[in-house]
Amino acid sequence: MIKSFFKVTFQSAVLFFTVSFLTVLYDILPNYLNLPKKRAYGINIGFPFQYYERFWLDINSPNEDWNLNNLFYDCVLFWLLMFVFVLFKNKLNLKPSRIEGK
Repeated sequence: MIKSFFKVTFQSAVLFFTVSFLTVLYDILPNYLNLPKKRAYGINIGFPFQYYERFWLDINSPNEDWNLNNLFYDCVLFWLLMFVFVLFKNKLNLKPSRIEGK
């Protein structure tokens, strides 16, 4: 039981970090490929809840904003998604096969 809890926690952390990294790439890639973007040089991190934002107030004043509630919601959501995935995967593996022995 505890082993499976740590396994789900590790897998959800990997999924969370991967999705967060992909949201960073989604924000910085248009700057390097000369694609149209909503805002220049801004970064939003978090999916489905945005928990970090970097924006510019002036030419020389970058600002950052963290929303720790959204960070918590993202972590819980990814943990629950991974838990449900592992639960269904284990239920599928526990079903007896139709061909047993011949």
